[in-house]
Amino acid sequence: MKNKITKILYNFMLHKNRDQIIRYGSFFGRLFYYLIPSWRKLVKKNLEILGADCSRKSVKNVFKNNFTSFVEIFFIPKIIDEQFIVNYVDIVNEEEVRDFIKNNKKYVIVSAFTGCWELAPTLFAKVFKTDVVVIGKKAKWDNFNDMNISLRNNRYVEYLQDIHNLKDIYGYLDNNVPVWLLLDHGIKKERSIFADLLGLRMFFNAAIATICIRKDIPAIPSFCIRENKSIKLLNYPPIFPDKKLDLRSRIRQFANGINAVYEDVIKKYPDQVLHLYKQLKRMGSENDTKTNSIS
Repeated sequence: MKNKITKILYNFMLHKNRDQIIRYGSFFGRLFYYLIPSWRKLVKKNLEILGADCSRKSVKNVFKNNFTSFVEIFFIPKIIDEQFIVNYVDIVNEEEVRDFIKNNKKYVIVSAFTGCWELAPTLFAKVFKTDVVVIGKKAKWDNFNDMNISLRNNRYVEYLQDIHNLKDIYGYLDNNVPVWLLLDHGIKKERSIFADLLGLRMFFNAAIATICIRKDIPAIPSFCIRENKSIKLLNYPPIFPDKKLDLRSRIRQFANGINAVYEDVIKKYPDQVLHLYKQLKRMGSENDTKTNSIS
């Protein structure tokens, strides 16, 4: 049954154009908005935590944006077209990033489940003419997972799953291939550190800080934001670990610097953040020994 569902979805969506994909994503979003009340409640709570508009319209926009992001995976093979980038992509800080890449061979790119997250690695790689290795999670259905890999991999992007040995990542960086890492504030405790976000103590992907500090390399925050039918490739200035600080302070400074950028993104585009799971968590005590969910 799972194989059949995956095959039908693949054959139905793969050859749709961008307008069609956006319409289907919006349709699925509205459908699940009405079908699953518990998701509506969760989305509203997450928006409250962000201090964002919690109206029915905003909650519904989250559903429409999130489901559009899900189905945009089928459009990845088509965004390699140069004309698509010229016509539909607005690149922020393009020259600054080009200069940075020219002078820095080793770096990571930090992004998040925000906006057009499925399109972001390929767009970045195509625009800045670099290979990218993306570290992601494995889907629960094996056949669905195989479909995801086939769609995400292309001549610019190599998609790897559930990499727990950082030496595998270091190998790519040592060969001057940047690694794409995702902020995930719903990450498991054993893979996280804590950093400030929205005035709270949030989970932060420990691998990001560990890699950059051990290798003494910077991170470029980059996000794809949906704007009607166009896409904004939103690049922020690189963040460098501060070697003058002791290790603990360096980790916190680096993580807080990245979170400050992400906070700017989610405050500007709260309805484009993935809110369909319990992702926002904070410290329950000042001594970093207890965590409680707040969503």
